[in-house]
Amino acid sequence: YTSPATVPQGGTDTVTATAQNSTSDTISITLKFNPIATLSASPQTGPQPLQVTAVCTVSEQNWEVDNYNLYFGSNLITSTDGTAMYTFNVEGVYAIYCEVVGKDGMTINSDSVNIAVGQAGINSYTQGLCPIPTGNNIHYVTLGEYYEKTDGTLSVKVGPEITYNQDTGLPSHLYCYVDKPIGEYDTMIISGWTYVIEELCAEYFWWENGNLLYERHYSKSLFNGTAKNWYKNGTLQSMTTFANGKKEGLHQEWCQNGQMTINGQYVNDKKSGLWTYWPDWTCDGFRYRVETFSQGHLDGYTASFNPSTEEMVSEGHMQYIAAEDMSFPVGIWTYWRDDGSRISKGNYTYFADMSGSYEDGIWTYWFDNGNISKTGSFKKGKEDGLWSYYYYAPDGELYSTKKFSNGSLVEECHYSGHVIGNEWICTTYEQ
Repeated sequence: YTSPATVPQGGTDTVTATAQNSTSDTISITLKFNPIATLSASPQTGPQPLQVTAVCTVSEQNWEVDNYNLYFGSNLITSTDGTAMYTFNVEGVYAIYCEVVGKDGMTINSDSVNIAVGQAGINSYTQGLCPIPTGNNIHYVTLGEYYEKTDGTLSVKVGPEITYNQDTGLPSHLYCYVDKPIGEYDTMIISGWTYVIEELCAEYFWWENGNLLYERHYSKSLFNGTAKNWYKNGTLQSMTTFANGKKEGLHQEWCQNGQMTINGQYVNDKKSGLWTYWPDWTCDGFRYRVETFSQGHLDGYTASFNPSTEEMVSEGHMQYIAAEDMSFPVGIWTYWRDDGSRISKGNYTYFADMSGSYEDGIWTYWFDNGNISKTGSFKKGKEDGLWSYYYYAPDGELYSTKKFSNGSLVEECHYSGHVIGNEWICTTYEQ
């Protein structure tokens, strides 16, 4: 448990730990601390004393206690009744905990309560994420938990501004503001008053358990650098690179188990190059799609996979058509079954007059045993010319042919009785 960085006046924070003594009795230790004087600190005045009273109690009365050792940071005070008071004169973050010594020789400790004295409260949680500003024209605003710079007329936030979770006392949000001469800031005038426009250089959010939720970096208040998001368990969820407010460079996403789900690049805020996707519903590491982008549009090599086995399902090229503002399959495409056996292979062509992409040219189809089932030509998505049909087994021999004209059947031929070696019979159809 961590108390707020600026310890509130009055009130009591508690923390409880349990343990077993030598006779297997369960013992609960409750440590209470009560700040009875607040600290008001600034870079000019320095920290003022903070007086803290800690009370340590043991719930199991059958256990005979010899004494209580109360630790205020590295300072030890021994008490016979479990109560002790200590005054902090130096800013910092301190752990307060109780060590109970029983007459049976057993020693158990409570959990610690962490308090932050003075500006060290911000220092401890920023952990170097935001520089702490210094100077005679800077003061620390205790109520708002931020630093302010002034030239006597105008003022602006600089350095870190932090807020805390009221339930846990842990930080919830941290803004990092640029620290530069006031004359270098942009200003705006509202109702005759001049205001200085603050500049963010970074911000951070935390989950209520203390793990980071996300971080962002800025240059002139525009996204810049690497932005990251985390799951509540501390696993990285996503990472995106920015330059001058636009996505520029690597983008990646992960499942909570650490398995990557997306990997690609941005150029000028648009998807570019090869992007790879893994299923975020299974998080097992098998790819299910690969796509190529150009200026944010699907344009180039594309492949799909069975997400359970990573066997190839389809492969070919997509072409972005600006007039349609859509991408269409073009060129040679191949399709497979989930077991890895090939289904079909053939060509697609985009036709502007039909506003779409259609089968065009030779296509071949296969049975699941690898034998060809049929082959022939398309013209603008319709069967055209000679098509040949084959038996499934044993040798995949030809058993029939058909001729088409713009999708219409013109002639059909096959063996008499559909028995190979019999007379070859053809039937012609009127158009």
